[in-house]
Amino acid sequence: MVSEEQATISCKMLDLPPEIVLQISTMLNWQDILRLRQTCKAMSEASRTKMLWTHLFSLHKDPWLQAPRLERPIEQYSSTELEALVLRWISSGKTCEEIIHKGSNYKGGVIQTREIKSQKVECMCLIKGGRWLLTAFRNGSVYYCDLNSATLQKVPLIQKQVNLKTHPDSRIFMTVDVDEDSSVLSFNIALIFIQARSSEPPYETGWQFFNSNLSKVAKKAQQVQIWHVNLVVEESSRVTDGLAATKLTSFLLDPNVVWIHSYSLLGSHIALGIHCYYLEPNGIKECYCTMIIEWMRVHEGSLDYPRYCFSFEDPICAMHLLPQKRVFSINWLGDLYLQDYSTLPEITGILWSPDELEPLWTAPFKCRNIAFSTPQTLDGENQLFVLLPSGFNELFGILIYGLGNPLGAEHPVSIISLNESCQLHLWSSLSPSSSGTTKMVQ
Repeated sequence: MVSEEQATISCKMLDLPPEIVLQISTMLNWQDILRLRQTCKAMSEASRTKMLWTHLFSLHKDPWLQAPRLERPIEQYSSTELEALVLRWISSGKTCEEIIHKGSNYKGGVIQTREIKSQKVECMCLIKGGRWLLTAFRNGSVYYCDLNSATLQKVPLIQKQVNLKTHPDSRIFMTVDVDEDSSVLSFNIALIFIQARSSEPPYETGWQFFNSNLSKVAKKAQQVQIWHVNLVVEESSRVTDGLAATKLTSFLLDPNVVWIHSYSLLGSHIALGIHCYYLEPNGIKECYCTMIIEWMRVHEGSLDYPRYCFSFEDPICAMHLLPQKRVFSINWLGDLYLQDYSTLPEITGILWSPDELEPLWTAPFKCRNIAFSTPQTLDGENQLFVLLPSGFNELFGILIYGLGNPLGAEHPVSIISLNESCQLHLWSSLSPSSSGTTKMVQ
């Protein structure tokens, strides 16, 4: 039994030790913590404890969004940074949930836009996590913007690489590979320089064509550069101070390459979807092919490096390298390919007449947009998932099963559609035909 005297004893929360207040706070959700902050100065300070927001970050699970990618170990984040990260994550998740539930009736909220003043940007890339935006220019210079900053500024990352006065037709492409295993944000950048010229070869034939291009084009303006970028953290405060880049290597592109249609960087390999010409006894022949190079093995400024090459009838307009020497690509007609190039022999030297490579899987998807998301491997890399916009207010998700097994399962592929009302439904399955391609099953 509790005596009357004991029953009247009360304790104000302000009288509790800080560690008890923190323990109680960890039992609250984020809305209650923000409400608690408004009660008094002491509770405002308690609600900003780093341990509390570290707990909320580890506790929160969102059914619509993955956890934000941390740029450095969580111990190096301040309480203010963790709070902003958690609240942005929660806000984005609630927006996604509302869109899914309301579908075409969703009217949207206030969309925050940021304007970056820049002229003649050739290509750009948003680094995974949404904080760093890279912009590249024709002369090879690359800048970054910190989108978390109150004032957006272009900060130099890579200085000018090409003199446009001597190479006025130079063009640049850029692709990025983020190191997912690193505890601190780091990634590699591939800068691909091509000398834009007519798709038709000149009237001169034979070796004159290639020798003239070798001297005019391949020395500087037609090359691939690999750069490593890391996060710069101020030592004393552990606050992010920007990005820094270091050049790892560069190598020349074959002089018979006239255009780059697609590209992908993964680990030590880079893949290029190229348009080129090569010599045959009866003249010069046009070719579309994929060339995959292990860039760590090339010699600086060399053309004599090992590569894998295989041809296509039509240009490959988007591609992504996958683990286990596989590549997923789409041509300009909308045909999808999954190929294993580990069976190909390496060749060395200038590219001539590449062979075709039988795909592991292919489908005539015929989507209007020649682009797709970065493929995600699931189930220990035994499944592959990719999103494709169709151009008809629909988004298709393709899930390929049994990548670790020989092709021949009953239904190795499913296609899921997200239509304009934001409703998911199974559109069709694809089963393999005897030729190793696929057929539609409604």
